[in-house]
Amino acid sequence: MRISEEERDFSLFRLMPMIQKLTFACWDKEKYPYTRSQLTLIMALLQKDSMTMKEAASYISSSKEQATRAVAPLVESGLLERYTDDTNRSYVHIRLTESGLLLVRKMLSDFYDSINTLLDQSISPEEKQMLCHFLTESIRILQKVVK
Repeated sequence: MRISEEERDFSLFRLMPMIQKLTFACWDKEKYPYTRSQLTLIMALLQKDSMTMKEAASYISSSKEQATRAVAPLVESGLLERYTDDTNRSYVHIRLTESGLLLVRKMLSDFYDSINTLLDQSISPEEKQMLCHFLTESIRILQKVVK
């Protein structure tokens, strides 16, 4: 089934910039001074145990060199670690460290506090409940598509 022209007005291309704007507006940039690319990689690594640098570059829509520049400070700070693939040593992987995972959990807690405050100030409790329901269903469905 194809998306109709009417449905295109409500497509992921329209939704994605709004989600990005809301997401990055709710990060405490003073407390967590990471770039958008770094935050995107950190959140991706919460979903995946690890990724190659090639996957990281693809994930942030950049070159491998730019991905390396984004990853290097995260490795230096102990948030991420790099390691080589056991079967092919030319593949470099990244993953969250234990201390990185603890920090990311704190970051997420602060983020959810911030987004809840913003939603409570902006929409009714019924709208918030509806938004949560539709986001949960959207995630469930999209996980079938994006593996």
